[in-house]
Amino acid sequence: LEVPLLPTTGSFSRPPTSTGRTSPRTPLAWLLAPPRRRPPAVPTRERSMPKRNLGERRLLNFVTMGVVGVGVGLYGRDVVTWFSEQLEGGEDAPGEDAADGAGPLSGFAEFVSLAKDVTFWGLCTATARLVSKALGVVVASYSVFIAGVVWYERKDAFAEAKDLVAAGGDDSTGVSIAVEPWGLAVRPNAVKKQSKLGVIYFPGALVDEVAYAPVAAKLAAKMKAPVCVIKVPLRLATVFPRAARARAKAARAFVVDAAAAAAAETSTTTTTTEAGTAPKPPVSMRWVYGGHSLGGFAAAAALRVKDADAVGLLLHASLCELADVPEAIKILQIVAERDTIVPASKALEPDDGGRVTVKVIKGGNHAGFAHYGPQRFPRRDGARAITLDDQIDQVVQATSKWAVGPPSQKGGLLAASGTNNNNGSSAQPAE
Repeated sequence: LEVPLLPTTGSFSRPPTSTGRTSPRTPLAWLLAPPRRRPPAVPTRERSMPKRNLGERRLLNFVTMGVVGVGVGLYGRDVVTWFSEQLEGGEDAPGEDAADGAGPLSGFAEFVSLAKDVTFWGLCTATARLVSKALGVVVASYSVFIAGVVWYERKDAFAEAKDLVAAGGDDSTGVSIAVEPWGLAVRPNAVKKQSKLGVIYFPGALVDEVAYAPVAAKLAAKMKAPVCVIKVPLRLATVFPRAARARAKAARAFVVDAAAAAAAETSTTTTTTEAGTAPKPPVSMRWVYGGHSLGGFAAAAALRVKDADAVGLLLHASLCELADVPEAIKILQIVAERDTIVPASKALEPDDGGRVTVKVIKGGNHAGFAHYGPQRFPRRDGARAITLDDQIDQVVQATSKWAVGPPSQKGGLLAASGTNNNNGSSAQPAE
């Protein structure tokens, strides 16, 4: 028996395929046939529009929606009031009593009068309360998250650094460490001619200032100069710049007062002149501001304020903008080869004038500038190929050579600033 074919104009007919053959007209063959290729979609006007025009259009739509929303919020109540009055027939309409609510649209008028109070005032009040609660929840959640990150990623000092601070210094190097409200005061002992140069050092973000006690002790013994490690609120010097500058000012006053007291014990407090006796001038010192990681940013920010006694900027695994640092300030940047937080490739370019000096520690990492670690925030630090003591010794050697010059020569920042290290007199830098 032959199965009759369906008419070509029936519902199962299909246009010719891509190969040119006509489509089968039997229901089973039509179902089993491969699907017809869909023609490519024609890009719409919005998709073909340049990104710039598309952004402007979206911005215009957003502004339009905002204007409409403000207009509804301001004049919507008046519109609904007018509309309800028209439905009620007006206040003075003859033959109608608005209080009785007579008429076929009285129920709708009551609904409109109720919606008049609920939609624009009650809804706005409820929306404001809901938004305020939602924002409160978001802010509270974000604050809890930030506090959790700060607490989890905070870095305490190694036991060696804590023991050094608890012992009050190191007798082998002749350095004393005192814990002050503003931080750690690291000073050399029994130095006949103490340097007129001091160091203000800001710790890295979330790192305990005690972790920098060993490197500060070695630096103070090498330079024969006081080193002040500043204690900043929440261990974030960049978040609290005013507090950091205030504590740095207190540290400078502490060092100057201590130097003046030591000078008073070894010599008389007055000098004899032709006019008689006059008090000795106060101790004059020059200062180097520095820090590790974000502490270097805080040191550079502190130097934006005009300070005639500042002569240098010390960056340990840190960066800065040269335009933000005064021209009279010398810069030393020490970076580590295996540092992934502040890579050595982002170091500053040394200049011919000697203003910028760059030192790369071979095999060092980011956490090797202090006694803490490992560093995992904001990213994991590289593995150190040298010991921690070797990296700190290289840092101290490079810093001391830059600040006070080689032991066999008289130079460094004091010579560049015109300060005599023996009598404490100073020449103010040119404005």
